[in-house]
Amino acid sequence: MVITLPFVTWPGSVLINNLPEFVKAVVFFFFTTLIIDTEKRLTIFLLIFISCQVFRVFEPLYMNITSGYWGDRTYLGSGEFAARLSGAPSDIVNPNGLGFIIVTAIPYLYYLIWLSPRKLLKLLFLIILPLLIYALVLTMSRGAFLALLVILWMIFKESKRI
Repeated sequence: MVITLPFVTWPGSVLINNLPEFVKAVVFFFFTTLIIDTEKRLTIFLLIFISCQVFRVFEPLYMNITSGYWGDRTYLGSGEFAARLSGAPSDIVNPNGLGFIIVTAIPYLYYLIWLSPRKLLKLLFLIILPLLIYALVLTMSRGAFLALLVILWMIFKESKRI
């Protein structure tokens, strides 16, 4: 923070304006580290977190399919625009943010659901994954797509079955 002071227009504004969010993050960190103290609790926490993120993706995707909702658009040049899937109307996520939510959820789903020995969970993964990829394509987020390629490469590289 001290190093950036000569380069900013309003020194200290980040601390003043974002101090409550920082305190909330610190409290949440200690709260979760005290509660999540076993592997079972960690798995439950991650499943709930990923379920919420998948719902956060499926809501605008469902709205797009049923009523044509996009949420955002991008300028293509020559006066033309392209629609991009963004978070739900009450959500604050832009298309790139939604893309990174998708990319964050995919490896968790792979390791928590696909690698599970239960066949029903594998079927659930095979249903969810194409919908997430379709939503990612609708966001038109290049950065999220590159992040997905890196994640897929890392999963492939660490895989024992080649």
